[in-house]
Amino acid sequence: MGKAGLSLTPACEQLMVKFIDTGIKRMEIAQLFDDESKIRLAEDNLKKFIREVRGETSTQGTFPVVEEGSIQGALKKIQSLWPYS
Repeated sequence: MGKAGLSLTPACEQLMVKFIDTGIKRMEIAQLFDDESKIRLAEDNLKKFIREVRGETSTQGTFPVVEEGSIQGALKKIQSLWPYS
């Protein structure tokens, strides 16, 4: 996750791809790709998620490497993050 200064384990890379693909599919189903406000919201929420993951890597002592526990911890804190979860 380049700008955030993080590197992903292969398992985490797969989780992130799945997470982002879920968001894209939800936007496709709702036909929201022409709605600039929804696109901005999706981008902002993805940035929020990455910040939470970065925080979890620090908490769990794995920084700068993102492990599965970092992603799971971030998801527990956020719980719901449109359109991804």
